[in-house]
Amino acid sequence: MNDTLFLTVQEMARIFRVTDRTIVNRAEKGLYPGATRIGGDLLFDREAVEAALGRKLPDPKKAKS
Repeated sequence: MNDTLFLTVQEMARIFRVTDRTIVNRAEKGLYPGATRIGGDLLFDREAVEAALGRKLPDPKKAKS
């Protein structure tokens, strides 16, 4: 079980194999559930993203860039 509650822009970009800017643009359009800004950082609720995809995400620290 992964204890990570939030994913960063960089982790999302590695998982989805797109650029950081693409993740930010899509989040600004409301395309990712659970996106929120905390202290200026854009973060994504891991459970919300997994629920929207209908699958568990790989550990972002192990995802290849």
